[in-house]
Amino acid sequence: MSALWPKYVSECKSRLSAIARSCFLGRARWAEKCREQREAIVELRGEASNAEARVEELAQENDELRERIAELEAQLARPQPLELPLGEAPPGQQYGAGMITLCVNLARQIGLRPVPRVLSVFADWGGVEIAIPAYQSIRGWMQRIGLDRMQSVKNSSGGIWLTDHTNQIGKEKVLTILRVSDSQWARSGPSLRHEDMEVLAIVPGEQWKREDVAKAYQEVADRCGVPRAIESDGAVELQEPAETLGKPEKKPLVLRDPKHFLANKFEALLASDPQYQAFARHLAGTRSTLQQTELAHFIPPASKMKARFMNMEPTLNWASMVLWHLGHPKSESRQSVPESRMTEKLGWLRDFAASIEQWQRCQEVVSIALTFLNEQGIFRGAAKQFAKRVAHLKHNPMSQQLVDHVAEFLRGYERKLRPREQLPMSTEILESSFSLYKQLEKQHAKSGFTSLLLTYPVLLRETTPKEVTECFTRVKVDDVKQWVKLNLPNTLASRRRLAYAEAKTKTKQTRSATSIATTA
Repeated sequence: MSALWPKYVSECKSRLSAIARSCFLGRARWAEKCREQREAIVELRGEASNAEARVEELAQENDELRERIAELEAQLARPQPLELPLGEAPPGQQYGAGMITLCVNLARQIGLRPVPRVLSVFADWGGVEIAIPAYQSIRGWMQRIGLDRMQSVKNSSGGIWLTDHTNQIGKEKVLTILRVSDSQWARSGPSLRHEDMEVLAIVPGEQWKREDVAKAYQEVADRCGVPRAIESDGAVELQEPAETLGKPEKKPLVLRDPKHFLANKFEALLASDPQYQAFARHLAGTRSTLQQTELAHFIPPASKMKARFMNMEPTLNWASMVLWHLGHPKSESRQSVPESRMTEKLGWLRDFAASIEQWQRCQEVVSIALTFLNEQGIFRGAAKQFAKRVAHLKHNPMSQQLVDHVAEFLRGYERKLRPREQLPMSTEILESSFSLYKQLEKQHAKSGFTSLLLTYPVLLRETTPKEVTECFTRVKVDDVKQWVKLNLPNTLASRRRLAYAEAKTKTKQTRSATSIATTA
């Protein structure tokens, strides 16, 4: 400004007017600045007012959120009722598909009668009110699902059939046919599971000659397709009818379960051994002499009259255990047993020590063979691989004979296989699946086969709500009754009830006639 002042003064009329003009203009500038500041103050006051209003709004929202949190905490503190996935009821049903599925899968694990009690305990614990079905209803559901699973099997050639006869009491046997499909076999391999199997047929009958089995095989093949192989326990009436299936150039391969084969060979070796005969006689009386004595913990395992040579391992393990304790008088298990008592009751085992060692080597061959075949199945080269696994047992003459039998057994099947083909070589999965059925029967197994047989297919894999809904649209209660009428027209249980009813009726009639005669 100082630099511009001389020029500014020269433009004014006088020096005084220049000063006055300068003061006027300066005042105008400051007035403008004052106005701007007042406007800024007004604007800031407005913003402050808005901020105060927002603070009040936030405080109110904060109070509302605290109240909501308190309500939710109180709600969480109160017991919450369980919401069960009971599902929609299939047509004609009182219970939802979810409840039916739960009952069926629970019955697979614990049996039919305990299911309502278990559900009742669960409902009380969870504080829910649900309608609980009776075990008879669950049984009917399982029968319908089981029948549907057999009827819904796809017709496709190939796969492997596992067949066997099972019986309980009386003359009646059930021909059971399971199948593992080629696709399932490719996924699972030789180590099969229950869920890998599908039930093609369960056919009760009092006699099963070759022609009867052949007829049943053909009916199943017409409905489900001709298999690549049929495996059984080696029974002639189960093996020979397989030759009637398929075309001449595509006959099913007939396989024999190695467990039964090995048991027969082991039995033949022991039957020709005088030492084993003497051992068996001593063993038969040992169990009774040790009961109710201080030697009770040395009691041998119970022997099985049927298939005992499939279950030699527990007996041989017991003999080895007792021999060890006979040689170690200071073992903890013998502290309460005098030496004289131990020798009197169990000392006879010393005479068989060398033979027991020899029999155990044979049992080891059996165990290795079964493990190998259960895991690997049969394939080209199986005999060589098995020989490598048992090479350390060749020094024992008896076990060497058993090794040779197994190797020849495997080579016989290897020659019948296609290149790179591998098939399962055990019916243990079938036997174990039928044990599931016996667990479901429990004490009712003593009454022979009943309509409960239809639940067998349900035991192999879990049931889903979708399957329940679809099954109940295909299979009705009348279908189950028709199957029972056709396959189980006269069960042992029904004949037993008839026997008691007849005797009771005739006894009443005799007593009534006697009473009338006495009165007269």
